Amino acid sequence: KKLHELRRLEIEQHSQIPLFLLNKVLFPRQEITLQIFEPRYREMLEFCIEDSVPFGVVSIEAGEEVGGGAIPRSVGTTANIQQVLPISNDRFLVSACGAKRFQIESDIEEIPYPTAQVAFSLPDDDTAVKGTGDPELLTPEIWKQYLTLGKLRDRVIGAWQPSPNNPLTEHRFCDSVGAYTEGYASDLLRQDLLSTYEAKDRIPVANSILNQAIHKLSRQLRLLDATRIGGIHQN
Repeated sequence: KKLHELRRLEIEQHSQIPLFLLNKVLFPRQEITLQIFEPRYREMLEFCIEDSVPFGVVSIEAGEEVGGGAIPRSVGTTANIQQVLPISNDRFLVSACGAKRFQIESDIEEIPYPTAQVAFSLPDDDTAVKGTGDPELLTPEIWKQYLTLGKLRDRVIGAWQPSPNNPLTEHRFCDSVGAYTEGYASDLLRQDLLSTYEAKDRIPVANSILNQAIHKLSRQLRLLDATRIGGIHQN
């Protein structure tokens, strides 16, 4: 209990947060579902629920998700717990949503579960100037690419989501690109987008990710269309 109280005070001071080290890049406003089964993460989950605190998600640079000792990348995203469902064998399904980017500023403490000192110094929508995106950064061309990505993704997954009427702020645009391209663009490139500090430097990375994802989605759609027509024919 004393350890939990210390952890809670550290989090309230924005100095230390519990961490999930995963083979995944999480962006603000991106939803995530985790299956919790390791004792250390079950204890972390209990702490986060009891004290109503978020946890951080950081992608792994080296090592494995299970067992400890993994080396994280330097920038991650906090996640707010939305729902916890117990399943079989003392496992839990946790639904959460990304919130804020952070920079790790200390070594990882492994006991009783991973934690680290972090700083919330990376700019986001809360620290940026309010309003729509800068037209010099969010050009009509890159905005068109973003809308194309959404349409292609909806066709591939068989769903439809309304497109934003106006360009987003620069950081929200970049975070949306990172979230929507999971599985369609390189995780290394997506991590680069998460880690890059200023909006003017994030936009070119987002553009590269858009091009990569659109190419992959277009190829998947061609294969799907060929299958619907009657199979893929090779000459």
